[in-house]
Amino acid sequence: MIISNPVNLAPLLAQMQSSLEAKLNANSENVTQVIETVQTRIDTLDSKSAQIASDVLKVNSEVQTINEHTSTELSKLPTSAIKNIYKGVVRIPKYAREELVTIPIVNVDKTIVRVTGSQLPHGFDLTIDNKSTVKVRVVNDSTYSRIYDVYWEVIELV
Repeated sequence: MIISNPVNLAPLLAQMQSSLEAKLNANSENVTQVIETVQTRIDTLDSKSAQIASDVLKVNSEVQTINEHTSTELSKLPTSAIKNIYKGVVRIPKYAREELVTIPIVNVDKTIVRVTGSQLPHGFDLTIDNKSTVKVRVVNDSTYSRIYDVYWEVIELV
């Protein structure tokens, strides 16, 4: 069977073409809007990135300044708690009650005094007189008929 009555499809095709063109134009406008929105966000991020980079450089500079100041101040601190150590031995002659040893002036409030010896009789002590020079005085409570070597040490703290 042969159909001899062809249908005119031109109006249907024209309507479909018009509908597709309208949808294509609408999608094109949406794509353009999306591209513009993305570009605006990229520009905003670029601006914020530049500000953040500037802020980071400023903070790095401030940290470097603080580190330099801290290093300078730390270098001023003493590396030891001991400022000076003076020590020696004093010989207490027979029948003597005391012997004096002169050392440079120290801060008495920050000073430790020690006395040692292998054969010390009971009653030896060490005192510091805070005058123009410091006198380390080894005092014997009684007179003894022998010679004693007294080892002394004065430690001045910072």
